Amino acid sequence: MAFDDATSKRAGERTRRWMMEGLLGEIDIPWRRFWIPRDTAPVLDGRGYLADPEGMYGRHMNPQARTLEQLEDTPCVALLGEPGSGKSFAVRAYVDGLRAGRSAMLLDVDCRWSPDLQKQIFATEAFEQWRAGRAPLTLVVDSLDEHPQGAYGIASQLIDQIRRGPVNSLRLRIACRSAEWPAMLDEQLPLLWKPKGEELQATFHGLAPLRQSDVELAAGKDAAGFLAEAARVDAGSLAIKPITLRFLLEEYRRRGELPRTRLELYEEGCRILCEESSKSRRGARHTWRLRGSERLAIASRIAAVCVLGRRSVVFTGQDLGTVPPEAVTIEDLVGAAEPSTSGQVTVDSDALEDVLNVSGLFAPRGSDQIGWAHQTYAEFLAARFLHERGLSTEHLVGQVSNGAMGRVVPALRETVAWLASMSLASMRKEFFQRMLVVDPGSLLGSDFALVGNAEREALVAALLEKLDRREMSNMTILHRSELLARLDHAGLADQLRPYLVGRDRYTMARRAALDIVDACQVVALQDVVADVVLDGSEHIEIRSSAAHTLAHIGSREAKQRLLPLLRGDCEVDLDDELKGYALLALWPDEITAAELFAALKPFEERSHGGSYGDFLHRLSMTLPPPALPEALRWTLVLPSRRDAPFALTRLLDKILRMAWERLEDAQVRALLAQAVVRRLAVHDVIFVRRGHGDEETPDPARDDGRRRLLATAMVALLPWGPYDTFLIVHHGLVLPKDVPWVIEQLRNGATPLEREHWAAILRQVALSDWAFEVADPILGAVDEFSEIREAMPWLIKNVELGSALSRWMRRECRQARKFRLSEMFGGSAAA
Repeated sequence: MAFDDATSKRAGERTRRWMMEGLLGEIDIPWRRFWIPRDTAPVLDGRGYLADPEGMYGRHMNPQARTLEQLEDTPCVALLGEPGSGKSFAVRAYVDGLRAGRSAMLLDVDCRWSPDLQKQIFATEAFEQWRAGRAPLTLVVDSLDEHPQGAYGIASQLIDQIRRGPVNSLRLRIACRSAEWPAMLDEQLPLLWKPKGEELQATFHGLAPLRQSDVELAAGKDAAGFLAEAARVDAGSLAIKPITLRFLLEEYRRRGELPRTRLELYEEGCRILCEESSKSRRGARHTWRLRGSERLAIASRIAAVCVLGRRSVVFTGQDLGTVPPEAVTIEDLVGAAEPSTSGQVTVDSDALEDVLNVSGLFAPRGSDQIGWAHQTYAEFLAARFLHERGLSTEHLVGQVSNGAMGRVVPALRETVAWLASMSLASMRKEFFQRMLVVDPGSLLGSDFALVGNAEREALVAALLEKLDRREMSNMTILHRSELLARLDHAGLADQLRPYLVGRDRYTMARRAALDIVDACQVVALQDVVADVVLDGSEHIEIRSSAAHTLAHIGSREAKQRLLPLLRGDCEVDLDDELKGYALLALWPDEITAAELFAALKPFEERSHGGSYGDFLHRLSMTLPPPALPEALRWTLVLPSRRDAPFALTRLLDKILRMAWERLEDAQVRALLAQAVVRRLAVHDVIFVRRGHGDEETPDPARDDGRRRLLATAMVALLPWGPYDTFLIVHHGLVLPKDVPWVIEQLRNGATPLEREHWAAILRQVALSDWAFEVADPILGAVDEFSEIREAMPWLIKNVELGSALSRWMRRECRQARKFRLSEMFGGSAAA
């Protein structure tokens, strides 16, 4: 398998051949790359990809992530990254954008191809113009670490030259491998670009890994199949780096699938990350002194020290008493030798520097600190280190378990899973079997391509027995369906049935059995699960777990057995958990919209969290248009937003928005008019913006057509209340600019009662804003329509000039005008 010498040598030879053929170079894809502060670790999503900083949730998970374009306002930015991460491609795309969109002077220097900086930078006209203070300059320096003079020497020259000019008019972007970044620049750049208040003018950013959308872009038309394969072998930590992504894509396109085992994939992926990825370095023979297999052996030692010693970073600076407690120093790692497929390799400071500089396994974590680019690399390599030592089973168990508790140390669970996989791959099952007794939960992360039916059956038995004896917490497997799905085997139904029906079993063990039924889709047990849901004497937690399972795996017939739960009259179901799962199971295939909204009781004072709240949220996101009439009828009994739970008001907002978009439908229009009247009656606004990322909130003032359709439907409603006209005008459903249109409605044959309503609306508009655009059309129509004269009798009353009434009217007009001006311009207008 992956750990015998012959296999390792063949893998190394294949890697070197691919390197020579150019298959493992960086991928030139038009990705939108993100950079994060050097001392900040990127947050990944559930599949191992960068949580998208532009996504609904990723923007909160990675709030400091920025593109180079978004860092434009920062004068000096250091751009750091590990080998094979795609720094140079990202910098080149940035420079191309500058050339296409800016007229300011730009100098772009790649140290790989420009050894003479005097000629390429300092003696250029653009640099001279900047140094003389005659023009601003943008200077982009890429691959600082690959200059023949070394990064430190070139950094010294840059600092010396920059000091001689007006730093405030210089924008500097300088890219370098994080491990080879000169420490002097950490000190000198902030001195040249001093902070302004709390705003830094010189920042240090690391290149973030790839998002899932980036991987999809690289995979092209094969994206769906490739992502599914990557998920199968849990290869997200390899797919987020361009160099190993290319390896994965080549493997997938060559074979139609990824390697069968996760173990084989990570052995090859980590080996690739230990090779020099830069073509220019390989061409210049600037590849340090170690081979890839030797770097892999030393990296395995570093991983073992970090993982077993609870250390997260390697401190590369001088130990002056400032080493953080989570760091291991270079001095801690040196000594003796490590075996590799190339022979014994001495572990001295030079070898460690080689590994940390060349290997893509590591990433910057601050000044003089290097951490693992992905924790999975450390866990895999730590297990590899222990496995290749040939330690006895009891010795291995002692390394990873807590002697006092007799359990695996939580931080070492993934390493234990890798060790179990390696023992199975080597046809030595003793460690796997020992862990069944010590901590079976840690085995769920093993490579199940190597786990047979007998081992799966033994693992299920060990898990449930541990839980039943209360020797293990169900938190190990709670909400881990992707792990539990690996437990499927031929006799699983018979193995789980006793836990489903056995009331003498511990509740947590029964819930775990239901989770396994769900994850493994054991449809043979769906009737047993339905019986548990409907058994009123069962514990409510067990019934809720069973309902959740049945909603996922049940057939139509099995799900229809949940119909009685829609009544929600179960006294112990205080939070509507059973009803929520029943709705999730039955809607939209098994119940009508009328049955659905009859089951939603708007006045219940319950938490509306859990499954019921989840259903209401899903319904607000996926409400089908044919259900809209029933949904609008349901809103007529909803209380004010102030008195309704959030989940219900969110659904209300969705219904009103959908109806607004479909006002051309006469039935929808009539029902929306009733719904709006109801909202106004309980003193609600009509449309509410929920927050950032929410869909666009309708603005009636900007959509004359829909607003007037709605107003027409509302006028047709009978009877009207005394404040209806005020509410319609106050909420902007009829605006001053609508006055000519309202008069046209009077003229076009409305019923007598509707004409009274339109005239009342005109009266309210006139009282609210007697501006020229309102007054002129009303005065022009007052002789034509008796309804206007009756609604506004003061328009036809003669007032003698100079009389007390005329003087009062003048005062009122002046006061109203002054009030409107003060509203528009503030208190100064009164003066």
